Amino acid sequence: MARIAVIFEGRVQARYGVFNAVMNRVRHLREILPEGWTLDVFMLQLGANRLKRYLARQKSAAGDDGLSLSVDGETLHVIGHDRSLLDAVRHRLGREPLDYIRYCRKVVAPKLSNYDILSAHDLLPAVAASEAAKYSGARLFVTWHGSSINTDPWHDAMVKRLTADMLAEATCNFTVSDAMASVARALCPACRTMTLHNGATPDFHSYDNEQLTQWRRQMGLHPGQRVVAFAGRLVEGKNVMLLPEIAAKIEQEAGITVTLWVVGDGPLYGELHRRLAATPLDWRMWGAVDPGDMPRLMSCANLLVLPSIMEGLPLVAVEALSCGTAVVATRVGGCAEVVGDEWCVDVDGDIPSSMARLAARLLRGEAAAPPLPPSFDWHTTARKELSCYSKTK
Repeated sequence: MARIAVIFEGRVQARYGVFNAVMNRVRHLREILPEGWTLDVFMLQLGANRLKRYLARQKSAAGDDGLSLSVDGETLHVIGHDRSLLDAVRHRLGREPLDYIRYCRKVVAPKLSNYDILSAHDLLPAVAASEAAKYSGARLFVTWHGSSINTDPWHDAMVKRLTADMLAEATCNFTVSDAMASVARALCPACRTMTLHNGATPDFHSYDNEQLTQWRRQMGLHPGQRVVAFAGRLVEGKNVMLLPEIAAKIEQEAGITVTLWVVGDGPLYGELHRRLAATPLDWRMWGAVDPGDMPRLMSCANLLVLPSIMEGLPLVAVEALSCGTAVVATRVGGCAEVVGDEWCVDVDGDIPSSMARLAARLLRGEAAAPPLPPSFDWHTTARKELSCYSKTK
């Protein structure tokens, strides 16, 4: 018998990324818990400091502390806390968030005192779970997603120190790709790691031709029209400004006309829109879409391109391959683990030309998209997670 508390940072209004990954992990883990085991989920909802809230007219997160919310049948217990001006100043000086740590020690730790296993996701929930583990003697496990290992510690000395401390304290650190496990060990060579790949939700699967034909007709696509898609945040790290050149090079290399879809939003939306408008390409920018529409979009695309200069694990590639849609990506982070090294290109080379050569083989039917590796499955991930909890009892 064991009592598990999962703690992650999020907001119900922003149900994407880590939020969805946590919900899927929890759902599948709950299905296989041994008799007598229990699992509760705590959502750390952090607000800005008082000055920022005043200037932006934002609501205090502390007011939601203690609420219980139901999301897709899962109860989330809210831990609401507002950052302090003192911690903002300390961060600028390269010092740890003292007020936040005190809050975790005095408020969060007692709330989590009745659990044997504390499973935190990313840095600030890990700090909260660490204080609770010291308070109760529970075992600490931390899952690291994307930028929490790949980016943040390398741009901020204080975050790097705190991340290394959490890596060292954890009974085991879960990373969502082997590449991220290597980065974790670079931060803390003695830390224990296990890779738990993310999976796709059941809606991402291969649909029959009748359904695909209907969907494509609804989107205004004619039979035989080839769609090259990108999905993700429109930020510099995703290298999205290369998309017009990539699409043009694919047309040139494959000898066909393609339609470029850009799915997502971000600070580069306007600039990318202007650049696409200046080209003769056939294109459509979808902006931010409802997560429920993603299986339809991924299934109707012929190819997904990911020219990122940095990735942890591209879940959108997992989702595309689950739908039978081919993926060409850069050889960064966990991309090759998902799509296969053959379908990755070097990030320091000519990305548009290299991607176009691979894309042409796929679009001309000279090669087929590889199957998704079996480890990218929520059932497999849940079994590995539970096995780790059981072995370390």
